[in-house]
Amino acid sequence: MLKNMFKNKKTYYTEILSALPYAAQVRSYTNKVIASNQKGEAIFGNGEDPLLFLRGNKQTDDLKKLEKALLQHTAFQMNFSQNGLRWHILLTPFAKHILLCAKSEPSALEVSRAIQTQLSLFQNIIQNLNLPIYLTDITGEIIYINSDFSSLLGHSYEELLGQKITTFLDSPDLKFDKYIETEVSLSTPQGICSFIVKQHQIQTGNSPVFFGTLHPVISPQLGAMNTPVEPLPYAKITSDTLVILQSNDLFQNCFHLQSSPKTLQDIFTSDTLLNLTNKLQKSHNHTDSEKPVELMTPDNKVYQVYTSWVTPDEAEAHLYFVDITSLKQLEGQIIQTHKMQAMGQLTGGIAHDFNNILTAIMGFTDLLLQQHPAPDNAFEDLMHIKGNVQKAAGLVGQLLTFSRKTPIQEHLISVHDAFVDLTALLQRAIAPNCHLKIENKRHLGFIKMDTNQFTQVFLNFAVNAKDAMPRGGDLTISPSKEEVKKARPCGNDTMPAGTYVKIAITDTGSGIEPEILPHIFDPFFTTKKKSNQSGTGLGLSTVYGIIHSAGGYIKVDSVPKVGTTFTVFLPRFEEKDRVNTPPPMEIQNVFLPEAKAPILLVDDEESIRTVTARALQAKGFEVTQAPNAEEAIKILKGKKQFQLLITDMIMPGMDGEHLIKEVQKSLPELPCLLMSGYSESFEKHTSNKAKSFEFIAKPFVLTDLLTKVKEILEKTSKI
Repeated sequence: MLKNMFKNKKTYYTEILSALPYAAQVRSYTNKVIASNQKGEAIFGNGEDPLLFLRGNKQTDDLKKLEKALLQHTAFQMNFSQNGLRWHILLTPFAKHILLCAKSEPSALEVSRAIQTQLSLFQNIIQNLNLPIYLTDITGEIIYINSDFSSLLGHSYEELLGQKITTFLDSPDLKFDKYIETEVSLSTPQGICSFIVKQHQIQTGNSPVFFGTLHPVISPQLGAMNTPVEPLPYAKITSDTLVILQSNDLFQNCFHLQSSPKTLQDIFTSDTLLNLTNKLQKSHNHTDSEKPVELMTPDNKVYQVYTSWVTPDEAEAHLYFVDITSLKQLEGQIIQTHKMQAMGQLTGGIAHDFNNILTAIMGFTDLLLQQHPAPDNAFEDLMHIKGNVQKAAGLVGQLLTFSRKTPIQEHLISVHDAFVDLTALLQRAIAPNCHLKIENKRHLGFIKMDTNQFTQVFLNFAVNAKDAMPRGGDLTISPSKEEVKKARPCGNDTMPAGTYVKIAITDTGSGIEPEILPHIFDPFFTTKKKSNQSGTGLGLSTVYGIIHSAGGYIKVDSVPKVGTTFTVFLPRFEEKDRVNTPPPMEIQNVFLPEAKAPILLVDDEESIRTVTARALQAKGFEVTQAPNAEEAIKILKGKKQFQLLITDMIMPGMDGEHLIKEVQKSLPELPCLLMSGYSESFEKHTSNKAKSFEFIAKPFVLTDLLTKVKEILEKTSKI
């Protein structure tokens, strides 16, 4: 009886806790876990120490108080920061039980997720800039600052994280818009100082993030910096001839000058000096503001130059120089990232439309194959058409891979078969004067990763090898099995013991210089600009991320003027771990009843509606067609009842996913099948435990569609 009471109590608590949006766990006074929700189990665990996740936290005093409260069964609450999130911990006793709750602040969690990728790409660059830099969310809450900003304010990073930026920057014009450039007053330990704030909006998903930089303001009256920062490179010049009359040591050191130059023409490019000349001329006419100008050196370093007059007749001027080279590089990288996102969106859209065309061609070909089976003279021609359509579908799949429009679907891949399929693509990726050799072997085993990502990794290696061998050379890919008996270094990581598939990618190109080698996997790091090639610096960092997400490791060895070898280690799986799928069936062999099960088919492409409807009608289904979501909703509001809704994802007006949500409000039992030419929605669907709809990717053969329909209706006991 007591056992049943405990079981009922556990069930009761579990139902209550599962409805809570934050981590929660109930323990007895003897520290036994009674019930948890999913988040509570992840945070507090099921062991004897529910506070284990806090042990590395610096707030030891609060932690000791929390431990004492847990032992004495008294109420207590505390706040702490961990992994960029702010958490609230609550301990409450009740009826000889303890309720433990852990809740993260929604805004911090949302922003942390939204900018995680941006921070990982930009943090190293931002930290080394010689300008104060901050990142905020849309409410103005600080989510990142660099060391220059924290030093200027006299506070630590942890103290500033989460505070409002307007607490420190005082200006009525400081708003959170796409771009702002305004003067602000900054409260520092040394007093109130003036800066120019330049604030950009960086779009990250649905959460905008604001990237701001602080630039010193020059006081024309004082002819000096009105800020408590370190001295800047300084020079006094004649305003008409730009002759240097005086300069400080920082100026000499900044430009690596052995002796004092006579004019600014000895340091900066003539085209950018025109900016300074024009500014000084406008200042004479009192038509210019105090905004700085930008000058560039022959080695492509960029400086902001602030000016003020020395003499009343404006014959001489003070110049203060701020190195913004890294900032300019960062701005270029942000622009390049947005450009790549736009290209990916365009590529994905084109591929989606092409998939619709392929779906129609493949469908009508399947219908003709039913009418002209072997040994009909037309059978062989139709099979050639179908084969070429499937090849085209494969090419579209590669486009979707690089536009990031395909879902990540990890499964076991035969290493031997994967390289057989990849050979032709890699051969096209390298130059005609380069020779590709894949030392493929059987019985290499299997690896677990997404097929498209596998293709992306080795295509990237091939493109990099081609760029390293402009005069031709050899690219050799050598897969093999390797048993690692004990943990050992692999690049910057430690590879644990285990059985791996080792893949060596070797080129006979120019090699990588030793000083460059440690940065080869850094985001945005590229050397291709030196040879007038287009490089984003994201290729190898993406490869590194894909390999690690598959549980693997990567290292690089290179000798300048000899060549480079990338070695990839991926966990090896056996044949027995593979789930075999049955071969595809012919349309006539797909078993479906001849009953008139009513189906509503929604697609804006008439050719796809026609071929899909004909295939379903041939199997006895009663198909009603709708060209858009709005028309489908009108049909569903009528008297006719349907047993299945099949809809396209991308349509004018309401899309397929929103149509399904709208329909299921009034018809929650109606099964739904979503079709899409590119499948971003598939990732959402597979991560959704409720599984409110099934999914089929375009282009599909009619047998796949009919089999999917049969499976759905069998699940819902409709056939």
